[in-house]
Amino acid sequence: MSGWHRRMNVKAQGLSLPLYHLIPLLLREVELVKTRIAACDLERNVRQIVTTTQKKIEDAAARYMEDIITASHFLKVCGSIYAGVFDV
Repeated sequence: MSGWHRRMNVKAQGLSLPLYHLIPLLLREVELVKTRIAACDLERNVRQIVTTTQKKIEDAAARYMEDIITASHFLKVCGSIYAGVFDV
């Protein structure tokens, strides 16, 4: 959780909080962290290029499985898809 200390300092408004003010603030932070961790477990943050590449490969595989393209053409398509991913 990068930025945790900064976030706590902002919430405390740079004040030296007494312990009885700090504890509720920490408890709210614990709930926030639990929520963020649960959200990360439920959905992956997939980059757009990965999603696009995966879709292209799935489309090519479907065409191969339906005998629309040959195995060598399928491999050429996959090679060209991955070559495009690494172009800078």
